[in-house]
Amino acid sequence: YRLAVTLVFYGQHLLTRNEHAAAKVALTDALITMREMGSQYYQAMALTLLCRLHLQTKHYEAIEPRAREIEALHERHTYLDIMGQLRCIESRVLLAHGDIVKGAERLA
Repeated sequence: YRLAVTLVFYGQHLLTRNEHAAAKVALTDALITMREMGSQYYQAMALTLLCRLHLQTKHYEAIEPRAREIEALHERHTYLDIMGQLRCIESRVLLAHGDIVKGAERLA
């Protein structure tokens, strides 16, 4: 469990340094472990960080499936902080596509 949590935060650190390949490995490994252990908060956190990675690398199509997983976890456990992060990511994707109105609605 400690290793998986450490990988989540290490993946977050790597994202801030734009080390995308290493971040993807760390977050994917953490996500696998969290799913096996049933640690749903850190699972949602890893998924959110993967969404951020996809945003940074402009792989927007990869965000939607992860967003659905995060939303399902939120419905069961009310992860407001993680949902706020997800909505910001989704809004940034909409803004990247030039859809200012929908981007603003996503944040509202």
